[in-house]
Amino acid sequence: MLGEDTRNDFGLGAPMKLATRIVLVVGILIQPGISSADAPYMGVGAISCGKLVSDHRENATQVEAALMAWAQGFISGANTVTKGEYRDMAAMSLDVQKQFLLGYCEAHPAANFIDAAVDLYFKLPLKGVPK
Repeated sequence: MLGEDTRNDFGLGAPMKLATRIVLVVGILIQPGISSADAPYMGVGAISCGKLVSDHRENATQVEAALMAWAQGFISGANTVTKGEYRDMAAMSLDVQKQFLLGYCEAHPAANFIDAAVDLYFKLPLKGVPK
């Protein structure tokens, strides 16, 4: 309907809703062959960087959405369990974060994507939680 608000409850527009759906599908369909008892992490983080780089050449938009959603969630989660300190995700633009993650994967094709996300996490500046 004309003038209809296309944002969901989180204030995100239709493109973000589509990206979220893509991430869920990619995470579900592309699982490594490990048992659930052996999986400290799952989804995009368990995919090899080489596979992601190859998939990126074929479908950059969807792969970038999946990488960024997974990495942002991972870093946000890691920030919630630290006591009194956190990594400032706003210190680096999303585009720079995306380029960092893709660059890491290009340089380390045998690594899993979680390794790229962890490396990005430690590149972000450490800040104290305001009192």
